[in-house]
Amino acid sequence: MKKIILAVLLLVVCSDLFAQVTVYRTFKEYERGKGEPYDDFDKWLTGATLNKVKYIFIKNGEKETILNTEMWGFKYKDVLFRIFPLNKEWSLGKVMSTGKVAYYEFGWEHLRLAQKGKPEGKKPDITIYPGYSIGLNDEPFFGYFRIKKKDKDLEAFKAANPEHKTLYNCLEGKLEILEIRACFNDYNKKE
Repeated sequence: MKKIILAVLLLVVCSDLFAQVTVYRTFKEYERGKGEPYDDFDKWLTGATLNKVKYIFIKNGEKETILNTEMWGFKYKDVLFRIFPLNKEWSLGKVMSTGKVAYYEFGWEHLRLAQKGKPEGKKPDITIYPGYSIGLNDEPFFGYFRIKKKDKDLEAFKAANPEHKTLYNCLEGKLEILEIRACFNDYNKKE
């Protein structure tokens, strides 16, 4: 009996260790590191709009579908992806940097590159949009910091979070995604 229990326990531990995907239904699951392990990610399917996105994962050779509305995010090949409800549609964001401010890049290309096992080049040739939030579980603010055009949403975000003035100064006028990444990475390193 002890051998059976040990074998089952070993099987469960090993399957978690070799899982390429961990699905987190809630932020609490992510915080606790208690997501649902899957062997691999297959694909995503969308309809005419992005209000229903089906993610297809593989577990024990079987395909399982999870709707975007049923999960907070997932880790795939050690990359964390968040799923956000935005304007009656849903968006996928790769978590690029965390710390004082969480930084995301939105666009399906990050997931495609991870799936193909291709490293991202130094200058990304993919369409991505920056987004950021104060906490990893908070709703993100989207957009670029502009020099000439005043953005009411951006000004409201900055007013609500004045403690990050150093970051805002770095981002001012930056339109290149590599420059934006550098601002967040440098800012989050300074604790």
